[in-house]
Amino acid sequence: MPAGDVIELPLPEGTWSVDLSPPFFMDGSDDTFFITGIAWTAPARQPMQWAVNMKTGDATGLVLPNTEGGEAHTMLSDGTILGRRTHSGITVPTQWSPPWTTYMDLAAPQSGMLWDAALFGDQDGRRVGRVYVDSRDAAWHLNTDGVLTILDADQLGLPPSDIVPKAMLPDGSILINAIDSMFYTSTLGTWREDTGFLPLVDRALNADFLNELGTYDLITGAQDGSCVINRYPYAWSAAAIQAGDVDGNGTVSVDDLLQLIAIWGPCDPSCFEDLNGDGLIGTDDLLAVLSTL
Repeated sequence: MPAGDVIELPLPEGTWSVDLSPPFFMDGSDDTFFITGIAWTAPARQPMQWAVNMKTGDATGLVLPNTEGGEAHTMLSDGTILGRRTHSGITVPTQWSPPWTTYMDLAAPQSGMLWDAALFGDQDGRRVGRVYVDSRDAAWHLNTDGVLTILDADQLGLPPSDIVPKAMLPDGSILINAIDSMFYTSTLGTWREDTGFLPLVDRALNADFLNELGTYDLITGAQDGSCVINRYPYAWSAAAIQAGDVDGNGTVSVDDLLQLIAIWGPCDPSCFEDLNGDGLIGTDDLLAVLSTL
């Protein structure tokens, strides 16, 4: 809240913990922000939505219907809530539409497949989530015509890997992290119906330096196409995939050049300015900034 006020969210009786998504403003709602999440109660968790009035500080809570053991993960700008529900021991990806009194399952139970929640979507009706099939994680994609596609390693033309969707980009593509558990390496890329799977270094993101990073794992991706990764063995060192943005503010400017030059020379491998991960702030890092300045 603007004044730093603490707002107490109403919870179902017996709640002992909550998982919350970031606050979200629905289209046309300037005074009220929404939070989706999970109330952990006995005997089962419950998916919820909270509405908070920024002027009065009042907060209301809504338990989403028909969802014993369900989860709410994401709210879209049109108010659609994405998550999953459990019914008679079966978990399926689900969405709730305003006024959130009804739900629609996005996939049917299927032998050998364990569905996870719907995680991303757009107002055109595309939906993305995770599914466990044939002993590996895969992604699923529901297009505007309601056709469901399973995106596993074979479908993407990759070696046996766990496929983890990380974001949906404005061009309709899905940002994917493919983790080869045998060699513990990652392949980042995007998938779209018309283009298929494209390694991230092949897209117009000036991210060629990814090839020099060694072993890494994708943390998350933003809608502008920038990403944040973990680089091993320095598991907590993050590097911006948007080449040259060493200060992490989303743009490449003279400030990035000055920050890089200020520590020119040997650099601890965890430092953010080391864009190619070689332990040295040098010409290659400078060129990565200049290429997108």
